[in-house]
Formats: sequence, structure tokens, C-alpha cells
Amino acid sequence: FTYDNLKLNGNSFSEGDSISVSVDVTNSGNVTGQEVVQVYVHDVKCRLERPLQELKAFAKVSLTPGETQTVTLPLTRQSLAFYDPAAADWVTESGEFEVLVGASSRDIRGKTTFNWQSDTAVLNIGMTLGTLLASEKGTAVLKEHLGSALSNPQINMALSMTLPEIAPFAN
Repeated sequence: FTYDNLKLNGNSFSEGDSISVSVDVTNSGNVTGQEVVQVYVHDVKCRLERPLQELKAFAKVSLTPGETQTVTLPLTRQSLAFYDPAAADWVTESGEFEVLVGASSRDIRGKTTFNWQSDTAVLNIGMTLGTLLASEKGTAVLKEHLGSALSNPQINMALSMTLPEIAPFAN
């Protein structure tokens, strides 16, 4: 079986959008056969460790010799989400995602990318101060509760620390 023309229905998506992955699969053999087309997703830069490939969709096709079929599979927000123990919820993060299509996780036949824009800013006390300050929402919350303490030059020493790690020094 050969895979060609891997494409998405766009290159940038946000919550509420439907993502369609399509690929042309051709039976290049001499007998009728079946192939399971698998779609894997990889979050290029996630703040938590995630697998290199996560199986998110698959379809079985039966093709006669020389026959080509376009296989279209959907991805959703749930396809991109991961469980965040600090938030105690499933979340998505904005950023670049890779879509890998193949016959198995070790037999990838095509790859493409898209950008995801999450509408929900994920904030929790397990994040570092630097990560919280990099977020517009995080900066607003910290300013509301810490006020002028955020202007203290010594705050730079705590950028790689989480709020529970910083708390003992707040006395």
C-alpha cells in the first residue's frame, strides 16, 4: 500500500474547529487487501512530558489491486488534550502539533503540521513563576495578588520556582 497527498483542511485551528486529516491510500499489490490507516499526533512543545506519538484515529480500508481511496479522519480538541495533574483536568495548550499517518507507529508514511490556539489559559500553582508571568492571564492574576512585589528585582531569582516553592520566602 502506498500513501500520498496527506493534507489537513487548514493549517491553523482553535477550539470549536474541526480538523480533517486526509490521505490517498493505493493498493500497489497484486491481490485485494486491507490496510489500517493510523493517525498519530505529537505536541511539539508541551510543558509536561508527552509521548512522541499518540494514536488518535484509524480506519480500515479494503482495496482491489491498483485501487485508490481517500481516507479522511477527524481530530478534535480531545485528540490534542492531555491530563494535567496540577489542574486536575484535561487541557490543551496552544502551539505546533505534528500529524503522522502510517500503517503503524513504526511505519509512518507521511507527516504534516498545524498550529493550535487554545482559548483557555491553563494556570496552576505547579507552574514556574516565569511560565505564569509569560501568560497575560497569569501576569494579571499575580499583579492582583502580589502588586508591587512583582517589581522587586529579586523576583528574577524565583522565575524557575513554583508558587509553593516561593511561599516559604514570603514572610
